[in-house]
Amino acid sequence: MQEIPENFVRKFGKRLPRTVELKAPSGETWHVALTKCDQKVYLQQGWQAFAEHFSLEATHFVVFRFEGNASFHVFIFDRTATEIEYPHSNSEEEDDALESKKRKEKSGEPCLQPPKKMKADSVKEKSTGSNSQPKFLESVRKGKGVRVQRAGRMAEYEILKALEKASDFRSKYPFFMVVVQPMHINKYRVVSFQS
Repeated sequence: MQEIPENFVRKFGKRLPRTVELKAPSGETWHVALTKCDQKVYLQQGWQAFAEHFSLEATHFVVFRFEGNASFHVFIFDRTATEIEYPHSNSEEEDDALESKKRKEKSGEPCLQPPKKMKADSVKEKSTGSNSQPKFLESVRKGKGVRVQRAGRMAEYEILKALEKASDFRSKYPFFMVVVQPMHINKYRVVSFQS
Protein backbone atom coordinates (compact mmCIF):
# COMPACT_ATOMS: atom_id res chain seq x y z
CA MET A 1 0.00 0.00 0.00
CA GLN A 2 1.10 3.55 -0.57
CA GLU A 3 0.49 6.74 1.37
CA ILE A 4 -0.05 10.20 -0.11
CA PRO A 5 3.38 11.84 -0.24
CA GLU A 6 4.19 13.73 2.95
CA ASN A 7 4.79 17.02 1.12
CA PHE A 8 1.39 16.80 -0.55
CA VAL A 9 -0.40 16.00 2.72
CA ARG A 10 1.42 18.80 4.51
CA LYS A 11 0.38 21.34 1.90
CA PHE A 12 -3.12 20.13 0.97
CA GLY A 13 -4.12 17.52 3.55
CA LYS A 14 -6.31 19.87 5.55
CA ARG A 15 -8.40 20.49 2.44
CA LEU A 16 -9.08 16.80 1.84
CA PRO A 17 -12.56 15.79 3.01
CA ARG A 18 -13.85 12.28 3.74
CA THR A 19 -14.79 11.72 0.10
CA VAL A 20 -12.90 12.84 -2.99
CA GLU A 21 -13.98 13.00 -6.58
CA LEU A 22 -11.86 11.25 -9.21
CA LYS A 23 -12.47 12.63 -12.70
CA ALA A 24 -11.43 10.53 -15.68
CA PRO A 25 -10.66 12.06 -19.09
CA SER A 26 -13.67 10.10 -20.39
CA GLY A 27 -15.89 12.45 -18.39
CA GLU A 28 -16.82 9.91 -15.75
CA THR A 29 -16.70 10.94 -12.10
CA TRP A 30 -16.07 8.54 -9.23
CA HIS A 31 -16.61 9.30 -5.55
CA VAL A 32 -14.06 7.54 -3.36
CA ALA A 33 -13.96 7.66 0.42
CA LEU A 34 -10.73 8.58 2.17
CA THR A 35 -9.71 6.84 5.35
CA LYS A 36 -7.25 8.52 7.66
CA CYS A 37 -5.50 6.13 10.02
CA ASP A 38 -2.24 6.47 11.94
CA GLN A 39 -1.39 9.70 10.10
CA LYS A 40 -1.81 7.94 6.73
CA VAL A 41 -4.45 8.62 4.11
CA TYR A 42 -6.01 5.80 2.10
CA LEU A 43 -8.40 5.66 -0.83
CA GLN A 44 -10.89 3.06 0.32
CA GLN A 45 -14.58 2.79 -0.50
CA GLY A 46 -15.11 3.09 -4.24
CA TRP A 47 -11.46 2.50 -5.16
CA GLN A 48 -11.97 -1.17 -6.06
CA ALA A 49 -14.84 -0.33 -8.43
CA PHE A 50 -12.72 2.42 -10.01
CA ALA A 51 -9.75 0.06 -10.45
CA GLU A 52 -11.95 -2.65 -11.97
CA HIS A 53 -13.76 -0.24 -14.32
CA PHE A 54 -10.49 1.07 -15.74
CA SER A 55 -8.87 -2.40 -15.72
CA LEU A 56 -5.87 -1.22 -13.69
CA GLU A 57 -2.97 -3.63 -13.90
CA ALA A 58 0.32 -3.93 -12.10
CA THR A 59 2.85 -1.49 -13.62
CA HIS A 60 0.16 0.96 -14.73
CA PHE A 61 0.80 4.31 -13.16
CA VAL A 62 -1.83 6.77 -12.14
CA VAL A 63 -1.40 10.52 -11.92
CA PHE A 64 -3.72 12.28 -9.47
CA ARG A 65 -3.86 16.00 -10.35
CA PHE A 66 -5.39 17.93 -7.45
CA GLU A 67 -7.85 20.55 -8.64
CA GLY A 68 -8.97 21.68 -5.20
CA ASN A 69 -12.41 21.25 -3.67
CA ALA A 70 -11.85 17.52 -3.09
CA SER A 71 -11.39 16.89 -6.80
CA PHE A 72 -8.63 15.00 -8.60
CA HIS A 73 -8.30 14.67 -12.35
CA VAL A 74 -6.93 11.17 -12.91
CA PHE A 75 -4.70 10.06 -15.79
CA ILE A 76 -3.86 6.37 -16.26
CA PHE A 77 -0.81 5.20 -18.20
CA ASP A 78 0.20 1.68 -19.18
CA ARG A 79 3.67 0.20 -18.79
CA THR A 80 4.83 1.89 -22.02
CA ALA A 81 3.83 5.30 -20.59
CA THR A 82 0.97 5.54 -23.07
CA GLU A 83 -2.28 6.88 -21.73
CA ILE A 84 -4.91 4.13 -21.75
CA GLU A 85 -8.12 4.16 -23.78
CA TYR A 86 -10.73 5.05 -21.21
CA PRO A 87 -13.92 2.97 -21.28
CA HIS A 88 -17.19 4.85 -21.44
CA SER A 89 -20.10 3.93 -19.22
CA ASN A 90 -22.84 4.42 -21.77
CA SER A 91 -25.62 2.19 -20.55
CA GLU A 92 -28.09 2.83 -17.76
CA GLU A 93 -27.63 -0.78 -16.64
CA GLU A 94 -23.94 -0.17 -15.91
CA ASP A 95 -24.80 3.02 -14.00
CA ASP A 96 -27.50 1.22 -12.00
CA ALA A 97 -25.13 -1.65 -11.19
CA LEU A 98 -22.47 0.81 -10.03
CA GLU A 99 -24.95 2.68 -7.82
CA SER A 100 -26.15 -0.61 -6.34
CA LYS A 101 -22.57 -1.65 -5.61
CA LYS A 102 -21.82 1.72 -3.99
CA ARG A 103 -24.84 1.39 -1.69
CA LYS A 104 -23.71 -2.06 -0.57
CA GLU A 105 -20.30 -0.84 0.56
CA LYS A 106 -20.03 -0.35 4.32
CA SER A 107 -19.49 3.14 5.63
CA GLY A 108 -17.56 2.27 8.77
CA GLU A 109 -14.90 -0.21 7.68
CA PRO A 110 -11.99 -0.50 10.10
CA CYS A 111 -8.60 0.89 9.26
CA LEU A 112 -6.72 -1.68 7.23
CA GLN A 113 -3.00 -1.91 7.80
CA PRO A 114 -0.62 -3.32 5.20
CA PRO A 115 1.08 -6.56 6.15
CA LYS A 116 4.55 -6.01 7.62
CA LYS A 117 6.18 -7.78 4.69
CA MET A 118 4.81 -5.07 2.38
CA LYS A 119 6.57 -2.19 4.10
CA ALA A 120 8.16 0.16 1.60
CA ASP A 121 11.59 -0.47 0.23
CA SER A 122 13.32 2.46 -1.35
CA VAL A 123 14.38 2.39 -4.96
CA LYS A 124 18.00 1.28 -4.98
CA GLU A 125 20.40 3.23 -7.12
CA LYS A 126 22.38 1.01 -9.44
CA SER A 127 25.85 1.97 -10.50
CA THR A 128 25.83 2.88 -14.18
CA GLY A 129 29.31 4.29 -14.47
CA SER A 130 27.89 7.74 -15.14
CA ASN A 131 27.58 10.62 -12.71
CA SER A 132 24.47 12.00 -14.37
CA GLN A 133 21.14 10.58 -13.24
CA PRO A 134 17.80 11.59 -14.76
CA LYS A 135 16.37 14.47 -12.73
CA PHE A 136 13.14 12.55 -12.19
CA LEU A 137 14.96 9.66 -10.53
CA GLU A 138 16.84 12.15 -8.38
CA SER A 139 13.51 13.61 -7.25
CA VAL A 140 12.25 10.10 -6.46
CA ARG A 141 15.24 9.54 -4.21
CA LYS A 142 14.72 12.94 -2.58
CA GLY A 143 11.05 12.21 -1.85
CA LYS A 144 9.51 14.71 -4.26
CA GLY A 145 6.05 13.23 -4.62
CA VAL A 146 6.64 9.69 -5.84
CA ARG A 147 7.30 6.62 -3.74
CA VAL A 148 7.85 3.13 -5.00
CA GLN A 149 7.03 0.11 -2.92
CA ARG A 150 7.99 -3.45 -3.60
CA ALA A 151 5.03 -5.79 -3.77
CA GLY A 152 4.22 -8.94 -5.64
CA ARG A 153 6.76 -9.93 -8.27
CA MET A 154 7.35 -6.64 -10.06
CA ALA A 155 10.96 -6.22 -11.05
CA GLU A 156 12.73 -3.05 -9.99
CA TYR A 157 13.68 -2.29 -13.60
CA GLU A 158 9.97 -2.34 -14.59
CA ILE A 159 9.15 0.20 -11.91
CA LEU A 160 12.10 2.43 -12.79
CA LYS A 161 11.22 2.25 -16.49
CA ALA A 162 7.62 3.30 -15.80
CA LEU A 163 8.72 6.13 -13.50
CA GLU A 164 11.29 7.39 -15.99
CA LYS A 165 8.63 7.56 -18.69
CA ALA A 166 6.23 9.25 -16.27
CA SER A 167 8.74 12.04 -15.70
CA ASP A 168 7.49 13.76 -18.86
CA PHE A 169 4.15 14.55 -17.23
CA ARG A 170 3.82 18.27 -16.45
CA SER A 171 1.01 20.20 -14.78
CA LYS A 172 0.52 23.63 -13.27
CA TYR A 173 -1.59 21.90 -10.59
CA PRO A 174 -0.19 19.94 -7.65
CA PHE A 175 -0.13 16.21 -8.33
CA PHE A 176 1.34 12.90 -7.30
CA MET A 177 1.92 9.62 -9.14
CA VAL A 178 1.38 6.04 -8.09
CA VAL A 179 2.83 2.97 -9.77
CA VAL A 180 0.02 0.43 -9.56
CA GLN A 181 1.15 -2.64 -7.65
CA PRO A 182 -0.60 -6.03 -7.56
CA MET A 183 -1.83 -5.28 -4.05
CA HIS A 184 -3.79 -2.26 -5.31
CA ILE A 185 -6.01 -4.34 -7.56
CA ASN A 186 -6.15 -7.82 -6.11
CA LYS A 187 -6.35 -8.75 -2.45
CA TYR A 188 -7.11 -5.42 -0.80
CA ARG A 189 -10.03 -3.06 -1.30
CA VAL A 190 -7.98 -0.09 -0.19
CA VAL A 191 -5.05 1.80 -1.64
CA SER A 192 -2.85 4.13 0.31
CA PHE A 193 -0.23 6.58 -0.84
CA GLN A 194 3.05 6.67 1.02
CA SER A 195 5.61 9.43 1.32
